Amino acid sequence: MGDETLPLIKESIVSIKFGRTSSSLIIILGIYSVCCVAADEVSLFELSLEELSNISVTTVSRVQEGRDHAAGTIHVITQEMIKERGYRSLKDALQVVPGFTVFMNELMFTAGIRGLNGNDNEKITLLINGRESNGVNEPNFLNGPINLDSVERVEIIVGPSSLFQQANTLAATVNVITRKTQGIEAIIASGNDQPYAATLMGGKEWSANRYVSASVSYEQKEGFDAWDQDNRSVLADTTVTGKLEPSVFALFEGRMDNWWGQIVVHESESGADLQLNGSGRRNDSFLKDKMYKLDLEHTYDYSPSITTKTRFGIAYKQQDRLNKNGFPPDGGLEQRISQVDYTAEFGLEYDGINDHFIQAGIQFTVEDNFDSFFTINQTQTTLIDKDTHALGVYFSDTWQYNDKLKLIAGIRADDNTIVDERIYWGGRFAAIYDISDKWISKAMINRAIRMPSPLAALNQVWGTNNPSPPTFANTSPTAQKPEKLTTFEWQNIYYFNKTRASVTLYYQELEDFITWVAPHTNAGDYSGFGLEFDVVHDFNKDLSMWFTGSYIDSEFNSFFNIDSDPTIIGNEHVQVNTDGEIVGAPIITANLGIDYQFNNNINFSGQARYFTSQTAFSLNKASFEELDDRIYLDAALTYEDFIVDGVDLRFSGHNVLNNKSKVATQWSKTQYEPRGATYLITLFSHF
Repeated sequence: MGDETLPLIKESIVSIKFGRTSSSLIIILGIYSVCCVAADEVSLFELSLEELSNISVTTVSRVQEGRDHAAGTIHVITQEMIKERGYRSLKDALQVVPGFTVFMNELMFTAGIRGLNGNDNEKITLLINGRESNGVNEPNFLNGPINLDSVERVEIIVGPSSLFQQANTLAATVNVITRKTQGIEAIIASGNDQPYAATLMGGKEWSANRYVSASVSYEQKEGFDAWDQDNRSVLADTTVTGKLEPSVFALFEGRMDNWWGQIVVHESESGADLQLNGSGRRNDSFLKDKMYKLDLEHTYDYSPSITTKTRFGIAYKQQDRLNKNGFPPDGGLEQRISQVDYTAEFGLEYDGINDHFIQAGIQFTVEDNFDSFFTINQTQTTLIDKDTHALGVYFSDTWQYNDKLKLIAGIRADDNTIVDERIYWGGRFAAIYDISDKWISKAMINRAIRMPSPLAALNQVWGTNNPSPPTFANTSPTAQKPEKLTTFEWQNIYYFNKTRASVTLYYQELEDFITWVAPHTNAGDYSGFGLEFDVVHDFNKDLSMWFTGSYIDSEFNSFFNIDSDPTIIGNEHVQVNTDGEIVGAPIITANLGIDYQFNNNINFSGQARYFTSQTAFSLNKASFEELDDRIYLDAALTYEDFIVDGVDLRFSGHNVLNNKSKVATQWSKTQYEPRGATYLITLFSHF
């Protein structure tokens, strides 16, 4: 075995050992092994800091870079972690990432980031293999059908690290990187809350630059009754919460030398929605999201120092809130939002200056908004009838000042006709310093701009700035400004003995927070500071423990006068207590997990999820209150090569203690009971 193979072997050892022992969602990127190495013969912490910190990520800067030296707070979930922990959906994985929380908003699971809780997931950008893949309105991707068993890894940036994305990325970025399968794999699952889930993958790789891969997932989930009679809102139903009708996620990806492309199909349907004006259960109402997307990229090396990347994309997006059994005879509400996006980008990478790496580019987007309407009392009215155009320009320089200090600076300008035609500025700066061979310190400033959605800004009917808006949308004007988020972060990463620890301090300010305040509008400003940490300890080659958590101190200042009568849910949906804390955002979260490899075939993973001091509203007490000490236990047992080689079996359980104590509903004045204990059996096979 030659010396040139050793770095690849070590990289493989890192990925294998990390994947089995760390469990921390913060630290791992799995890279497939390139040769046969017995990972249990080499301790994770026998490898150098340089080898560990150079585990690659791509989301922060669009190029491979060491995770510990990337200009952002980044967390990685590997395929091995997904399999051994039984993570079925993005909801399962994100709820243990420091800075994230996941709760219901009456209709769907919604993520909060660093205390920033909105009424939907639009403040998160979903990427599929690095390409923006958000829905047209109120993205509903946390509960499926993106089955994580078909995913190679998930890279998560907490904070506004969005220099290379157009102005639609704000509080966090979730990049789902799909698996490139060699051969055929099939995965089937069934449980008490999920009647079925099936994934089929296939592919072939001729070389690193020539491959095809495809996958399709199809699944259904049962809903549950989360609401007692006192807390049931007008939008809630007895079986709607967490329900997923038969839904599909499919992807085809291929590369041929300098050309890369993918086709994404995402169709999901939730249960009864919009329990308003006679719509609802008796008319079988539903919420359905569709997205069909094509992405292409061409890479060309003009010289050893200059590389260009040209990207194209087209996407059809649609969201329906309709009634399957026809329009309610006594009134009701229906809604459709449709859009076709066309995107183009020309980017340049240049490393011809010593110790510098320069990236620059220009991006164009055209949004064709059509077939967007709402119907009330059997009268259909057009909501949006205006196309929008966006232009973005970015420039970034990474300067390796010396062997210990790296400086990163970038600036971005965005112009979008969806709001007033002016330039909005974003950017980033990072100073990354190796204090010692076991201590990395990163000081970072990131600023992001997110334009409002067409429904929020271009609505021709809702809002006080339009004539005769309906009664449920006549409190506020439509959104007039983009959201602007600036975050200051200081992260320190330590390696000592058999432990890796990371601590992040941050302060953030958000201007012109957009949420639904009858209708979508700029509702206020938000600020806060916090602490996030993760610790991983490797007891031995078979047993490890991980610990993650966060502390948040935040405040929201509304532009509107909040209704003085606390018994009315009303139209003010950015609910805050007297301290300005947004409802549903816990002050403290903590997650503790273990991984134990019994033998070469059997692995056990367990985790405890905990939070306390969550601001909630009690309808019984007609006042805000603090919910303390909620804890949930999850566990999974995986048996590899079950009976025959190539067939694996996993038994997983979520909330196995059946803790159904009420938690705050994100965004509104009510509380709900989480889903009780659920169990799933999953069978993996590789042909």
